[in-house]
Amino acid sequence: MAFFLLKGQKIIIMKKALFFSLVTALIAFSSCSKESDNNATVVRDCTGTYLEIDGDDYYVCNAGEIAQYDDGAKLDINYKSVPECGLTGTCLLYHPKKGDIEVTDVK
Repeated sequence: MAFFLLKGQKIIIMKKALFFSLVTALIAFSSCSKESDNNATVVRDCTGTYLEIDGDDYYVCNAGEIAQYDDGAKLDINYKSVPECGLTGTCLLYHPKKGDIEVTDVK
């Protein structure tokens, strides 16, 4: 009789572990969601390269992807939000930003 109780408990524990794993994976994948914008503006200063999207500036972690575009250029892009990647500029200017992004495609 004790064997069946242990087996039942193992099944319950396995179901809880599976549920926890699925929830964790869902959160992880949704936090790196890709987005697109048809009207992103390139903004550059001594702190780095940003894209202005809907009135907010986002620091571009992979600025090389848009290096060929001039400051003020309007771009149609795909991007994804990423954890903070740090600033690479060489000045003490404060540039407010809404977050950090990686450009995944320029159309």
